[in-house]
Amino acid sequence: MALTRNKWLFRLGVLLILFFVSSFLISILLKKKIVSYISNLPSSVQLKYDDIHVNSFFGNLEIDNLSL
Repeated sequence: MALTRNKWLFRLGVLLILFFVSSFLISILLKKKIVSYISNLPSSVQLKYDDIHVNSFFGNLEIDNLSL
């Protein structure tokens, strides 16, 4: 019985770690795509910003000092 409980705890731990690591990697990929999209805007649109913060876990996007 204890061995089964340990297996379930191990599996749960691995799933939680995979979830948080994948959330972090998705945030990095989204940030790269947003930066790429902004850099490919037409020349008539000038968009300047200091930094972009993406949090895919909570669904947040922040752009610091945005000017259009």
